[in-house]
Amino acid sequence: MKNNEAIAMTQLQASAAGEAHLKFMGIPICGSLDLFVDALVGKGFKVSKWSQNSVCLYGNYGGYRGHFFKGAQARACVSDLGEVCRIEVSFRSQVPEVYRKYLLLKAYLRDRYGDPETAHFVEDRHTMSHCHFSVFNLEAGVIMLSLEYGMPWLNGCSEPIVRIEYTDKAGYFEPAAAED
Repeated sequence: MKNNEAIAMTQLQASAAGEAHLKFMGIPICGSLDLFVDALVGKGFKVSKWSQNSVCLYGNYGGYRGHFFKGAQARACVSDLGEVCRIEVSFRSQVPEVYRKYLLLKAYLRDRYGDPETAHFVEDRHTMSHCHFSVFNLEAGVIMLSLEYGMPWLNGCSEPIVRIEYTDKAGYFEPAAAED
C-alpha cells in the first residue's frame, strides 16, 4: 500500500471511531498494526522484526530545527483490543551526543505541547544509574521522553539511550464499563 493510502486509511479509521488519537509523524496511533506499519514504511522506516503484538522498525525520526535522528529504532505495539496503541522510538549513542538528542527532543515537545506535566532526574548512587524523564499528558494520549544511562539491567546495555514513547489513550485504555 502506498504511503498516502496507508495514512489516509488510519485517519479514516480514527475519524470513523469519532475519537481523538495521538499522532506520530502525522500518522494517527490507531487501527491495525499492518496499516500503521505501512504508513511508517511510507515515511522511510524499514521493518526489522515482527512478533504477535508488535513490530520493530528502524529509520530516521524528527526534523526539529533541521536535526534528524538517524538510526532510530521504533517499536509499534497493539493493545488487548487489537488496535495500535503505542509507539516507542529509541536512540543509542555516547553520552554527549545522546544528551544533546534528549535536549533537542525535549525542546521540540515543549514547543509543540507546552511544558511537561512532570520532569524529573533520578540518580541511584548504588547502581550508578541515572534517568532524566519528562511526561507530557495530552488530551489524546501521553508522551514520555527519557534519557537513561548506566542502567544495563533496564535497557539491556550500559550504553546511554534516549527513548520517546507515544501512548494513545483511546486505543490503550479500555472504555469504562457502563454503570447500572
